[in-house]
Amino acid sequence: MLLNPNSDTAASFDRPLQLLHACHGKLMHQCGTLRNLVDHLNQHGSDGQAQQAAQAVLRYFTTAALLHHQDEEEDLFPALRATVPAGDTHMGALLADLEAAHIVLETQWQALQPLLQQLAEGTGTELPAEQVEAFVMGYFAHIAVEEKELLPLAEYLLKPDQLAEMGQRMAARRT
Repeated sequence: MLLNPNSDTAASFDRPLQLLHACHGKLMHQCGTLRNLVDHLNQHGSDGQAQQAAQAVLRYFTTAALLHHQDEEEDLFPALRATVPAGDTHMGALLADLEAAHIVLETQWQALQPLLQQLAEGTGTELPAEQVEAFVMGYFAHIAVEEKELLPLAEYLLKPDQLAEMGQRMAARRT
């Protein structure tokens, strides 16, 4: 089963849905780091730990998170659209909502990125809690929908050859 947290099967490009699931865990971890950074700044200011945390969050969201969204938008979503029976409006609406959420998250990230860059360089001191919380909660809500609806549907609908092709494309994106 795809979403079994006790599964011994490691995420890999041979199991692209499991890889997307694993990435969700990493996204949530980085969102937690971002939240903790706000608290750290309030208590300790922009010290070396704050700079390191900002660097880690920047690195993750400008590489792995970006690739994750591309995996979904360029591979998973089109593969699902190709398998949906005519007249099924639920899948179309679900994918449209998820794509719209990607746009919102990207917009929020573009507003946070320069602040994190300044913190990472030791020149910034602020990270608005409301802005961070909106971004984090947006990601948590988005991931919840993907985990509850999208990935189980993908596991049910996509055939092994579609998954193999998806995994190859995801791997190629990272080379």
